[in-house]
Formats: sequence, structure tokens, C-alpha cells
Amino acid sequence: MNVLSFASQINNDPVAPVGDSALKSEVIFCVQGVISPLLANVYLTAIDERYKRWVPNPRDKTRERAQQRLQSDYKRGRPGFYVVRYADDFVVLVQGTLQDAEAERLALAQFLKEELRMELSMEKTRITDVRDGFDFLGYRVAQEKLSSTGRHVGMLFIPKGKSQLLRNKIKAKVKETPTGVTLADLIDDLNPVVVGWRNYYRYASRAWREFAKHDWWLYWRVKSWLGKKHGKASGRTLRRIYAESGGKHSGWRLRDRELARFADAKRLLYPDRGLRIPNRWNVTPDVRFRKGADKFWEATHALASL
Repeated sequence: MNVLSFASQINNDPVAPVGDSALKSEVIFCVQGVISPLLANVYLTAIDERYKRWVPNPRDKTRERAQQRLQSDYKRGRPGFYVVRYADDFVVLVQGTLQDAEAERLALAQFLKEELRMELSMEKTRITDVRDGFDFLGYRVAQEKLSSTGRHVGMLFIPKGKSQLLRNKIKAKVKETPTGVTLADLIDDLNPVVVGWRNYYRYASRAWREFAKHDWWLYWRVKSWLGKKHGKASGRTLRRIYAESGGKHSGWRLRDRELARFADAKRLLYPDRGLRIPNRWNVTPDVRFRKGADKFWEATHALASL
């Protein structure tokens, strides 16, 4: 069984309505605005409906129903599809041949043009084997074989390009920070970058390896800045002044300011909230959610009251 995928994006024009210039579209997305993802989610629900046969949805009593339909099509020699979408970025996983994927890409482009008056960005739509992997929402998605079971499973990785962009950003921040300011000021600039990046990529497979590399690199980057700040001061002197215990791996700090560490965020499995995501209107005793999901709004209101 061949499993392929194509990652796509809808063409967005920040001035004109979305879609081909020859078409009259009644929907205008505020590109880069706060409301843009919301409007895209509402309008592009038609894509989810197109693939609802193979994707678990609230109308199914169990998650296995969609899998059963997919297996049924496979036994009959029919292609199956699974869509994952965020606003106007989406991936269609194809259970079938390369020809099935190419045919579906053309069919989807026609569907978007006729039904939604939108144009599929063909230059951003690429067909690839899932074993080769593809980038989606900042992650590298690839299928790998588990040594423990021998099964091929989908895994998330941190793209090398994203790690390099992070280092370039941190390097620029450190370089632009005058040595006349305190370490606390530098830490205040770096911590939001470190915490935000590690929280986003903490779901990646083997994330701890990448986090450890970044911590080592960041330690020496800040040490270099401190060396310029204090002239001929030795590394031992710098660690005595700015490290909590004087050790190389204790991290840099000044009084109550401590440089965040990537490795402080442990890897997490992305939470599966089940088929029916709880909201203000459907949290009732007769609705079944995955364990803990029924406490969603209770926890949200508790956080809001802090």
C-alpha cells in the first residue's frame, strides 16, 4: 500500500478577493489580520466536508468508524484520503498510487474553483511520499519504521532550517545588545524566544536532542558576550558571578533573572481531545469526551480568574 501526501495552500491576495482575478468572490480574507484564520476556518469547512468519509467526525459514534470505511475502500481497490487543515494550510494524505494523488489534486483544484471561487496554489502544492516527509506548520512530518514493532508510523521532527533560524535570531539579539547593559536585560530579551520556541516544538520526536544542542550553543553564546563585557575575566570568574552554583551546566543568571533552558520543557504527546471538542454549549452529562476533556471550560474559567 502506497501512502502519499500533498501539502497545499490557498492563494491569498491582501488587496483583491481571494481566488482567480476573473472570478467574482464574495469573501475577502484579511491577510495577516487576527480575524484571518477564523474566516478561513469558517469558509474552508467545505474542504473538511469533502473528505468526511475518511476523517473521524462528531457524527461518528466511535473513532474506529472512519478507519473501517478507509479499510473498506482499500480492499475494494479505491483510494482513500485524510485531510489535516489549519486555516488555509492543509495536507491531504492519500492511500493509493501516485496517479490517485495527482488526480485528486486536480479534482480538488476544480472543486475549490467551482464551489468556493478560490484558486489552489499549484506552485505550493507538492506531492511526496510520506516516507520522504514534508513540512507542515513548522514541523517536519515523516513516516518511520519503529525498531520495537517493525510498524511504520508518522512522526514529527524539528526541521533543521527552523533550528538555524532560531540560532540566527538569538545570535542577532546577542550581537545587537550593548555590553554596557546588564545580563538581566539580555536575559529578558532572550527568554521569550527560548520559551516560545521550546513550547511549540516540545511535541516533536526526539526533541530533547535538539533542545540539548541549543542549550549548549546558547550557553557559549552568552559566555562570549559576558567575556566582552568583562574584558579579561576568566570563565571561572564569570561562572562565579553569573552562575547559580558555579558549574558549567547551571545556566546564567543575575539575581532573580535566570536564562531559560530549552531542556526545561519535557517532550509531550499532543493531547487527543476525542471526536467532540467540549465548548460552552455541548458540555452536558450525556456527551462523552475523552478523560479530562469534560473539565475543559472549568479549567479555562479557573485560569481566567487568577
